[in-house]
Amino acid sequence: MGVWESGHTQALDTLLADSVVYDYYPDGTRYTGRDQVAGYVAHVHAWAGQVRLEVTAVHDAHPAAVAEWTMRGVQDRPIPGRIPVSTGRAFTLRGATVVQLAPDGRIARAADYIDVLSFVLQLGARVELPGGVTVQTVR
Repeated sequence: MGVWESGHTQALDTLLADSVVYDYYPDGTRYTGRDQVAGYVAHVHAWAGQVRLEVTAVHDAHPAAVAEWTMRGVQDRPIPGRIPVSTGRAFTLRGATVVQLAPDGRIARAADYIDVLSFVLQLGARVELPGGVTVQTVR
């Protein structure tokens, strides 16, 4: 989680297995290998400033674990391919990461489950549902 908070991806070489798989379920993207995972971490830091990550619970079931976490930051740059503007808004993003370890103790697979609806509402999105219902957060 320190790598996610800092954006310093060099530590991934010792933390991740060579053939690591990272599933980002909010958009169905799968990243394979350390370079792709490092690219995703860099992507987050390309749009988010003041990133802080707090692990709120860890559930250990060796050789797997689940970490519940809260990420806070500011969307102070456009999110490439998603949000073309900087909102300048602070956000609180909650999620859980499931981790499976390789026999050598490095991470072989990780999967993130994230409350994306709350995130986009905090950035000022409005979601129109069938029947004319609109969901939005007023700040």
